[in-house]
Amino acid sequence: MKSAGRNIVFFLVYVSLCVSSENIPTVSNREIFNVLSDSIISKIIVQKLQHCPSILLKVSTDTFTSFYRQQFINRLTSKNITVFENNTTPETILELSVQESSVFFGELFTESFLGKKKVKRTIRLTINATFSTPADGKILWSDQYSESVIDTVNFSNIEQINNSTIPLTSFRRPEISFFDSVLEPAIVIFSTGVAVYLFFTIRS
Repeated sequence: MKSAGRNIVFFLVYVSLCVSSENIPTVSNREIFNVLSDSIISKIIVQKLQHCPSILLKVSTDTFTSFYRQQFINRLTSKNITVFENNTTPETILELSVQESSVFFGELFTESFLGKKKVKRTIRLTINATFSTPADGKILWSDQYSESVIDTVNFSNIEQINNSTIPLTSFRRPEISFFDSVLEPAIVIFSTGVAVYLFFTIRS
């Protein structure tokens, strides 16, 4: 009996150490959106703007698109493209508008007994781009670009990685089940109590 009790205590201690060692790098939603924005602008540059040393940039005035305005400018200028906003001198106009900026969290799950609660995060950014000439307003091309990231984060970090200042077209928080909110904490408390009881019983 003492041997079995000792094994249970050692097992619970081992599990606790494994759980505490779980550490998922936390990347904020804002950081991911910045990466997605840069990736989309880079695609546009490679596909359509390689021979355009300068452009007239028009960014939609809606809340979703205005948020990325400076990010668009920074990426374009980093590729040696001169950007105008109030000048019709360039031969081409690039119009950008955000169609989707969404964050979705999936169902809670754990990868081990008493492990940290984790959740799958999906972030998507979709931008409409139109290329035209200022002289006659002729549309040369119009396309939609979409990029997404799917990763796993600790449930306890969700508030930390979210940013309320980011305008989102859609957002879904993870739903906490009855087991996650009531039963699992009860099991943890009961297991801890059993471990403490067995520890002192074995010592005595």
